[in-house]
Amino acid sequence: MPKKKGRRAQGADAGHRDALVSQAAGVLGHSIYRSAKLTVKLAAGALVVIFGWLQLRGISFAPIAKDLSADVVLKSALALYYSCWVAGALLDTETQEKVYASQPNKGRMPIGGFGVILLLAAVFGVLCAAKTYALFSIALDAFLLLNVGTWAYMTRRLLPNAVTRSRQVYASAPLKLERIHLIYDRYLCGPWQVHRFITGGCLLAVLNVLVWSHMADSLASNLGLGSRELIISLVILCFVLVMEAWIWLVRLRIATSLALLEYLEERYGAALAELA
Repeated sequence: MPKKKGRRAQGADAGHRDALVSQAAGVLGHSIYRSAKLTVKLAAGALVVIFGWLQLRGISFAPIAKDLSADVVLKSALALYYSCWVAGALLDTETQEKVYASQPNKGRMPIGGFGVILLLAAVFGVLCAAKTYALFSIALDAFLLLNVGTWAYMTRRLLPNAVTRSRQVYASAPLKLERIHLIYDRYLCGPWQVHRFITGGCLLAVLNVLVWSHMADSLASNLGLGSRELIISLVILCFVLVMEAWIWLVRLRIATSLALLEYLEERYGAALAELA
């Protein structure tokens, strides 16, 4: 009679079957990663087309600042934020696609996922179209809150099952398990995410105080910067630089670690699997 498999072996077999189903779903076109990347690209492209068309009609984006210096700073901040957010969303999706053995939600993009991406694009559109700093600050607050909500949804509801199944599949592949640990435990769920969001919230609190009070006028006068618009635009640029530099530095560190793990897997993966 054949020996009865232990729980770990049964779990690995079940995870392996899930991985095969997930891969088949990807071949058949049901790929949550493909859908997510396509939605981000379409939403990002739509914003470029819309605001490009408005520019041709003589309607400028971010028509808030009347001061030339403030206008340049604000538009530079928006362009940087837009480019970093789109590139980051695509990079994160592609990285997770390579790391997990099983697709979240059986490879199907949840309706809520489409809605969140489109809502983020819409709020960013409001940032570009806002005609007052008051409206801009409200939209920026909403954009940060939506990012926090998206992060919480991904880490607590969308990804955990896929991560668990992937760990079962790679139970005998320590280097692949370490890749999951890097992406899910350290990158997505690491405490740095909370620290970054709190820092962003503090910077937005400063921005809101400047927008909704006369403090920006006093600072502009005392610092000799010309106008309150320049002060507010510089704070917005500071918010973008801090938030994006922080996450891209972490991405760079994670990418370096993943590259090292891939090299070790190519050289020693088979030997480690035999030892596991």
